[in-house]
This record gives sequence, structure tokens and C-alpha cells, in this order.
Amino acid sequence: MSYVPVFAPDAFTDWREFSVALQEIVLDEVDRLAAHPPSSPQEVVREHAEHVVGGVLRHIFIRAAFNHPAAAVTIIGITVTPAE
Repeated sequence: MSYVPVFAPDAFTDWREFSVALQEIVLDEVDRLAAHPPSSPQEVVREHAEHVVGGVLRHIFIRAAFNHPAAAVTIIGITVTPAE
């Protein structure tokens, strides 16, 4: 079952500051989280992904809170290193 992704206001603001290419990568990672929520009652996870963007290896960290009864995942933080 796929969960509905929602951005917390701070995470949405952070996401909007990324380049379009990086925004798309983050959305792909959010979609992956929504499609495969944890089966345990874990509420917050920190996902790590690596992608080459503009010739630079970027580490993308996404903090997400899962609301299992509502089938929703709220993105509460996004960090990219090195920063753009």
C-alpha cells in the first residue's frame, strides 16, 4: 500500500531552494518511502541516498514521520551534502 506524501512547511521550504534536478531526485526518494513504508510501528526514519548531481556526489538525508492509521508519510526534514 502506498502512503500519501506530505511536506512539513520547513521541509517544503528547504526543498524549493534546491535545483530542479535535485528536487526531482528528492521527490523520487519521497515516492520510494511512500511506496514502501516500514512495517514496524516506527514513526520516524532517516533515509540516506547518494546521487551524482551536476558532477558532484550528493548525500541526501530525508527525515520522515509515518502515520500508519492515516496511511501518510510526512517529510519533516531534508539535508543535502555537500550543499548546492
